[in-house]
Amino acid sequence: MWLLCYILTVTNVFPVDETAYGYDARTDLRTEIMYEAPWFSIPYPGKFGLPVFNTAMFVGMIAGVLTSIIESIGDYYTCARIAGALPPPPSAVNRGILLEGIDCILAILVGSGFGVTSCSQNIGVISLTKVGSRRVVLVAGIMLIFFGCFSKMSAFVVTVPDPIIGAAFIVLFAVLTAVGGSNLQYADLNSPRNMIVMGMALFVGLALPPWLTDNQDLFLQLDSGLRQVITALLGNNIFMACFTALILDNLMPGTVEERGLVAWRQVFEDSGSDVDGTTNAMTLKTYDLPFGMSYIRKCKWAYYIPFSPTFLGMDGCCSGSSAKKDKKSSVFTHTEQDHK
Repeated sequence: MWLLCYILTVTNVFPVDETAYGYDARTDLRTEIMYEAPWFSIPYPGKFGLPVFNTAMFVGMIAGVLTSIIESIGDYYTCARIAGALPPPPSAVNRGILLEGIDCILAILVGSGFGVTSCSQNIGVISLTKVGSRRVVLVAGIMLIFFGCFSKMSAFVVTVPDPIIGAAFIVLFAVLTAVGGSNLQYADLNSPRNMIVMGMALFVGLALPPWLTDNQDLFLQLDSGLRQVITALLGNNIFMACFTALILDNLMPGTVEERGLVAWRQVFEDSGSDVDGTTNAMTLKTYDLPFGMSYIRKCKWAYYIPFSPTFLGMDGCCSGSSAKKDKKSSVFTHTEQDHK
C-alpha cells in the first residue's frame, strides 16, 4: 500500500493542496524527518537531560501504571485465546507484569521516554496473520532494536500515510474487540445482573472520559497534583470500564455459574487433559521458562515465588491445603514426564 501511495504521489494523482481530499495520503508529507535524522544513534542515560522528580506526575503515573497492568492482563488472555493456547496461569501473568516493570526501568535508564508494555494492536496482527510463534516475536524485537539504533530506518516508517495506518487500525481493533467480547461467552448473557454490569461498564468507559474533557473547569479549585490524578483516572477509558465492572460485579449478588467462573475453570481442565484424562505435558509446557525448568521443579522454595512456573497460588501456599497437594502432584508428574 505504501508503494501504491508513493506512485500516486510521484505522478501527482494525490493533490498538493493541503485542504483537498486525498492530500493526507501523500508519502512526502514527513520526508524532512528522514533527512534530518542521523544515520546511527544509540540512546544513553541523560540524553534528554537529568531526571527530575515531580510528586504530581509520580502520582499521575501510578494511575497510568495501574491502567497498563489491567490492559496487559487482558492482552495476555486474549493473545492466548487467539493463539489457541491454554489460558495463562497466575504465575505467567505475574511474570509478565514483572518483566514489563523491569523493561520500563531499563528503558528509563538508557534515556528512552517510552514505556515498554504489551501492545493490544499486535494481538490483532496475530489474529490476522495466524502467526503466533514466539520466535517471530523475538525476531521482530531484534528488528525494532535495529531500527531504533539506525534512525534513518525508523524515520522511514514515519512516511507511511495516515490513511494506511487508519485502515490497519480499523481491522486490528475490530478483530481485537470481537475477540475480547468473546470472553463473555462463559457468563450468562441472559442474566439481568450481567447485562447491568456489562452495560454500565461500557457506558461509563465510553461516556465519562469525553465528559471530563469538556468539563475540566469543574476541577480547577482542586490542588494541581490531585487534579492531575483525577484527570488521569477518570479520563482513561480502560480504567473506568474495568473499575466500574469490578465494583458492580462484586457488589451485585450472583452465582458462580451466572458469573461464568465455572465455565472459565472448565477451560483449564479441558485444555490440560487429553481423551484418557491424563495430563497433557505439551500443554503444561506452554508457559515454562525456556531453560532451567528441571532445576526449578526440584526447588521447593520456588513453589512460593509468585512468578515461578511452579507457583502454588495463594490458596496452595496454605499449609496442608488440598490445592497445594494437587499442585505438587502435578509438578512431580510433569517432572517425571520430562525425564521420560
